[in-house]
Order: sequence, then structure tokens, then C-alpha cells
Amino acid sequence: MPHDAACGLLPLAGDVIHLWRASLDVPANKLVALEAALSPDECTRADRFRFPEHRTRFVAAQGILREILGIHLAVDPARLKFGYNEHGKPFLAEPANACVEFNLSHSADLAVYAVARDFPVGVDVEFIKPHGSWLRIAEHYFSAEEFSVLSNLPEQEMREEFFDLWAVKEARLKALGVGLRYPLSETGDDSRWSVMKLKPMPGYSAALAFGRRETAPVVARHHFVV
Repeated sequence: MPHDAACGLLPLAGDVIHLWRASLDVPANKLVALEAALSPDECTRADRFRFPEHRTRFVAAQGILREILGIHLAVDPARLKFGYNEHGKPFLAEPANACVEFNLSHSADLAVYAVARDFPVGVDVEFIKPHGSWLRIAEHYFSAEEFSVLSNLPEQEMREEFFDLWAVKEARLKALGVGLRYPLSETGDDSRWSVMKLKPMPGYSAALAFGRRETAPVVARHHFVV
């Protein structure tokens, strides 16, 4: 249940992005309720996961997405139907003409969601892993300028900046609705898109990307699911 659900539903306005944060470590009875709202297709996808913890996180993430959209649209979460573009980005197929744009991302036990009206959004969250060949990855996927900046940072700062940059790039790709085959090195500054770096909780990097508005500025409202 969202922390502000007592205030009623959250209608979507054209100049507001609703950002939601949720833990995927949910009690067993809650997980059963979330899974009951999933479509047969989502249940099939859940059953493809090899490890139980990955299945649990997927079920929780999808079920919570349905709860969030249900709150914004005043619709039973189980009645929502999703479609997917050629790169796998989900969109709302029913109810039709809802004009809602949304995106979700989860890493480890944390999920982040973005919901807006009439303009595209993309969100990404990354658990900051303590070890890895970050510079080697950056050399392959990042621009020369980004790699130069990273390579001159102390180890801890470099690691956090790496994940901040990665989250920004992923968020832009997801807002665009394209897959990871699109070169990450080409997802730098773009006047068509606005980007917000997020710190949903310690140990994670996250970012939000959205289509730039020519009229009213966009306001981000933050919520959490408990």
C-alpha cells in the first residue's frame, strides 16, 4: 500500500512525473497477493527464472507496478493489460487511451518506477557492486571524455561515478524505447531529453530521463511503497 494512499488516488497531470521506490523483499502473503494480479504471460515469464530469488523479485516488481498504475488510473491492478514494443519496453494496452507513460527498473532488492502522462519516461537503478573491472567496461561502452574523467578519480569515487553514468545511459535508452544494441557511448547529452540523477537509497545509483517539455516545467513527486 502506498504511504499516501489515504489521500486518495493520484491523478496524472501533464507536468508531473511520479517516482516510486519499493523494496522487493516482500512478505510471503504479500507476494501471493501480487502474483494473483499478474497475467498468464507474466506468470510464464516468472517461471522461466532459474533461481527462486530472481523469480520472487520479478513477481514483486511486476505486481507492485500494477498496484501503482491502479492507483493512478483508479483501475483494479488485475485488469491492466500490457503490450511491448519491438525492444521489450512495456506500454499500457488496456485501459485504452489512458495516455499514461511508465517505466520500471530493479536491481538487487530495490525497484524504482516512473509514471507520467503524455510524454516518455525512462528510469534505471543500479546496485553499486563493490568489485569489478569498471574502467575496462567504461573503455568499451563509454565515450572517450567519460572514460578520461573516470580514470582520474580515486577508486571509490570512480566506482560510484561509473554506476551514476551507467544509470543515466540506461534511463535514456529506456526513455527512447530502444534496446541495449544502441551504442551506450552515444547516449551523452541530448537536448531532446532531460535527465535527473537519483539516490533512492545508500548503495544504489539511479536516473530518470524524460522528453523535454516546451511549456510548463516538469515536477517530480516522490513516493514509496511499504
